[in-house]
Formats: sequence, structure tokens, C-alpha cells
Amino acid sequence: MGPDLKPCWPDTPTGSSKSRRIRSVRLVKMLKTGRFDFFLLPPEEIDVLLQEAQMAPEDFSLRAMSDIAQGNVRHIMHSKAVDETLIRKIDDTILTENGDIAPKP
Repeated sequence: MGPDLKPCWPDTPTGSSKSRRIRSVRLVKMLKTGRFDFFLLPPEEIDVLLQEAQMAPEDFSLRAMSDIAQGNVRHIMHSKAVDETLIRKIDDTILTENGDIAPKP
């Protein structure tokens, strides 16, 4: 990741499965406590994530979204209040770290 974005992430190695798992478990706990209303994740990750977060599936609602592409695709969402300069920095960092990862038709 670019230097401007690293402070947003835990000190675990960038992109490691452990750091991704820690962030996902934190998100589930935040969702449960009402810090936000929803988040998107692949259906195949739900059971493992809830187990790691020690949460019951009955405590959450699952809504399938038929218009989301299948596969391991991730999207970054932000409010309209996010400055265009920050969005460009994020986009540039993704391109620098991963190359062009845009889905091909």
C-alpha cells in the first residue's frame, strides 16, 4: 500500500490472511453492536467469519444480491463527502500494488 494509506491498517503484514481475518472479525462485532447497518461479503465466508467472531448466525440477516458478480471481487465504497484527491490516491495505490485488476467483460 502507498504510504498515505498504511496508517489505516493494523500492524500485521499487509495483505496477510491473519490481518484480513482480524479486520473481518472486527467488522462483524461492530455490525452486531450497531456501529453500522450492513456490509457486503461473499456467501462462502459467512460461516467461518461468524464462527471466528463467536457470533450466532441467527443474530444477523442475510440478503442475497443477484446483481453482484460471482467470484472473489471486492469493491471500495465511500460517501459522497470523500474528497476526490483521496479517491485518486486509493486508486493509484491499488494500481501500483496490484496492477489493473478491473473485471474484463
